[in-house]
Amino acid sequence: MPRSPIKRPGTLRSDPGRQGAPRLWGIVLAGGDGRRVRYLMRRLTGTDLPKQYCAVIGRRSMLQHTWGRVATVIPRDRIVTVITRHHLDQAWAQLQEWPTEQLLIQPSNRETAPGLLLPLLAIRARDPRAIVAIFPSDHFVEEESVFMGHVEQAVRFLVDHPSLIVLLGIPPDRPENGYGWIVPGEEMARRAGFGLFRVRRFSEKPDPPVGEQFFLQGGLWNSLVLVGRLDTFLRHIEEVLPELWATFQAVASALGTVTEARVLEEAYRVIPAMNLSAHLLQQIPHHLGVVPVKGVHWCDWGDGARVFETLTRIGKAEELLARLGNSARLPSREAA
Repeated sequence: MPRSPIKRPGTLRSDPGRQGAPRLWGIVLAGGDGRRVRYLMRRLTGTDLPKQYCAVIGRRSMLQHTWGRVATVIPRDRIVTVITRHHLDQAWAQLQEWPTEQLLIQPSNRETAPGLLLPLLAIRARDPRAIVAIFPSDHFVEEESVFMGHVEQAVRFLVDHPSLIVLLGIPPDRPENGYGWIVPGEEMARRAGFGLFRVRRFSEKPDPPVGEQFFLQGGLWNSLVLVGRLDTFLRHIEEVLPELWATFQAVASALGTVTEARVLEEAYRVIPAMNLSAHLLQQIPHHLGVVPVKGVHWCDWGDGARVFETLTRIGKAEELLARLGNSARLPSREAA
């Protein structure tokens, strides 16, 4: 039987007066529309679903893979997923065994900076001392446990470097200009074979000559998986994106009240699209650290060529080609 709609998006149960060490929360960003790879997804599924709701190989969607990966490190009731309203039915079909209050619904897609600020404010209302880890929902990760081990080490580095936002950087195999680039500086710390480096330069999707230069300088691809203290993220958003911050103060006050939906709608009507990497991270490289990822095959499936490249590498390209002539069943709870 279908479940009733979520009435007030963004409402997390309060947890007043909590003491002890900061807890780790996860934020899954799933509000994108995946326009560049939409043609491929349409051929696979027979619909215009964004890529994060599609099962490209196997039976689980990219979003389901992300949830499963994050849940190996963070309890389910502390994983918050941000979606866009017109994808609610698809998200609901894939989220039936997850706590429903952890699903935050944006009225529309305004890119990743507003898509991050909304769950940050919702988490602050429940756990203001939290540490948060951010995960895009549309990335391919083959060695998932190894990848999440890097996330855990990034969190541990925050003990001695609490003012940093720590990114996971992917060692590149080419000067790809469709990714963000991180040029690491000096090593700040090392533990259990993992290194934490200052970020010397950060550039979101630079021009090809610049990307070539970063590649030769030992730069890393930006995975957009990052961890930091909740108050650190909020402070930088307030300083770097003051108009976005000011608009969302009304949202913060309305969360959990009868006016929440209306206030959220009004806020999203006036805010522009803002990319988290370009509009925030690129502006604060001196506040960033990076942990290079080792032993993991990672790819941001931003276009069809990357999808085919990945599947060829793991021996699944023929499986995908065989499916392209037929519509595929959409992933559901049973496939998760």
